[in-house]
Amino acid sequence: MPRDDTNGLAALVPAAEPLAQQQSRHRLLLVFDENYSRNGYVVFAAIRHVQRQLAVPFDCRVVVRGKYDGPRFGWGERVRIRSRAAVAPGMERRLGDRLRRKLARFHVLEAADRWTCNLGAAERLVLREMFDAARLHAVIVFTADPAYGLTIARLAHLYADRLVPHLVVVTPAGAIDPATAADLRWLRVRVLRDARNMPSRLVPPRESQPMPPRLPEGGGITDLLAVSSMFDASAPFSFLDPESFPSHDLRGCETVCWLDWIGPHLPLPERVRHVVLFFRPDWMACGSGTLFESVAHWFRAQGALLIDVAIWPYAVKLRPEEAERKLIEEQDSIGAALYFSLRCSNSVPYLLRRLAATVCWAPRSIIRQTLALHARAAKPHIMREAIRRARITHIYVNHYFTLDFARDLIAGRTFFLDTHDIQAVNHVHIGARNRLTRRGDRFTRLLREEMSLAARAAQLGFVNRDEMGVAARFIPADRLSFIIPLPEIRACPPKALGRPPQLLIVASNNRHNEQNLHWFAGQVLPALGTLLRQSGQQSMAPQIHLCGEICSVLPPTVTRLFKTHGFVPDLRSVYEATDLVLLPVVAGAGLAIKTLEALLYEKPVVATSHALRGLPNEVAAAVGYENDPGAFAAAIVRLLGSQESRDRSRECTRLGARLLREQRFYERLKQAMDAVRL
Repeated sequence: MPRDDTNGLAALVPAAEPLAQQQSRHRLLLVFDENYSRNGYVVFAAIRHVQRQLAVPFDCRVVVRGKYDGPRFGWGERVRIRSRAAVAPGMERRLGDRLRRKLARFHVLEAADRWTCNLGAAERLVLREMFDAARLHAVIVFTADPAYGLTIARLAHLYADRLVPHLVVVTPAGAIDPATAADLRWLRVRVLRDARNMPSRLVPPRESQPMPPRLPEGGGITDLLAVSSMFDASAPFSFLDPESFPSHDLRGCETVCWLDWIGPHLPLPERVRHVVLFFRPDWMACGSGTLFESVAHWFRAQGALLIDVAIWPYAVKLRPEEAERKLIEEQDSIGAALYFSLRCSNSVPYLLRRLAATVCWAPRSIIRQTLALHARAAKPHIMREAIRRARITHIYVNHYFTLDFARDLIAGRTFFLDTHDIQAVNHVHIGARNRLTRRGDRFTRLLREEMSLAARAAQLGFVNRDEMGVAARFIPADRLSFIIPLPEIRACPPKALGRPPQLLIVASNNRHNEQNLHWFAGQVLPALGTLLRQSGQQSMAPQIHLCGEICSVLPPTVTRLFKTHGFVPDLRSVYEATDLVLLPVVAGAGLAIKTLEALLYEKPVVATSHALRGLPNEVAAAVGYENDPGAFAAAIVRLLGSQESRDRSRECTRLGARLLREQRFYERLKQAMDAVRL
């Protein structure tokens, strides 16, 4: 996605780094993936080659994904090697690892099954080196997978101040995925091709870091030009010191001159990126996930890197296969530079501190109890340190109930709160009970407490205009914004009516959607069947598709009325095959994201007024609604029986989508984020 650094968030224009600070950059960081580290002599020769070419003596920090078994460096050579297998080869490190495992087993430290991260063990070593990015002169990544180099480059930008170290990726890959190549160029990474061929020795990368596709054979000069444009030098180089690694394969190949790429006389690249700390509930298979993805895409389009902290504060172990699935899901949808997914902590010291806080500030209301529940999420040390040291420019918090967890990580800085919806309304609609009194709390008390917590934010966003009006009674109006992060959706082309007609309902797993579907199944469907029989249109009986995780919790008496699909990662194909979208919504707060999707796909819809809640009045008037079950069923029959009616309904949704886009929600988001820039 193209980035806009001039018209996006307020630009951070880096000034030239003073000479004294440039001279303080006395470190080089070299990172080797599994494919390079399989032969310790290759690692040794590459390090020696860098050292010999640079006139200025640098401290070399080396991270190896695997065990380094090459020759030793002398004490005076200023090389420190850290590896995934053993950071230090002595017994102390093995005993240290064993001690940490014991402490986690006895719930002193956070267990590995309570959190996950998009960085492996070796990348966390790199992360710790990046904490001192102000001392790094250059970062060189030797990898067979350019996407791995992109991961390291993102970390450099997270922790650099105004200027980033020289970033170089050395790869034997014959081609680079275009999206990866664009991101590398965006982050000012120089990509050089290694003349050594290692296809038979490649270690397959993880699924979350796929190898770039190879160019088709026989592509001709066009493909050759495309490949050469991905690299900063047209010809491959040799990167090994010939005295340390003699090779006949590299005879006649030009040796890289590191002074041309990372020489001390070269200016360091500018860091003009925005770093956004993003707190959210760990929900992706629902409407909230759609908005998270939309916001993340907008941030990335503005030239921002994200630190994504996702919270699911329940005592459920994070299995390795689930952690891998969540990582792939997050990188596909949000694409954060640094990502943490957190479960309920099982660290006794941490939980005792939370218990002490609970005793001092007893959560007497449902609002406070929800806040305390999410504060139990794990806070591994590496996450706390990574956030504390990152050069954050914006803090974006989603939902008020993540505030207590995020308080010490925000550390008194200004932030933007995306309320998403007023939870007090949700608690009333689902009949929530206070865990202390076993009774419901008064709505006025719930609302007052929620607004007092939300008022901590410097700026607040609401996806429901009516709820923003309610909040204006407690919070100054100049701090409130009506912002719906519209997803990027292309309209579906018109289609002929199917035989049988295909109807669609989308619903995630929550109690509001259970109420909605029970209303539809118990009141609308019987009326629909009666109308079809009375009009003699039994042959037009539709097939109703139900998509979403709600399918797993509904009783068989309800699910048998639908063709259930469960969670569908990409709904576009489902919408394209649909003749009519149904929005039978009678409960819920905030905004019905399924309504946004139906309008943006420009499909004929039948909706209730509650499905259109919170939208601008002109949008609701353009789309229209039916609240009576009989009228709702009659609208379905009318649309199924007339092409003209379907065309008219499609024009109404197209008008609603246009009116939504004319609201310029992202301009409002930009103004709000500029107001909270750190």
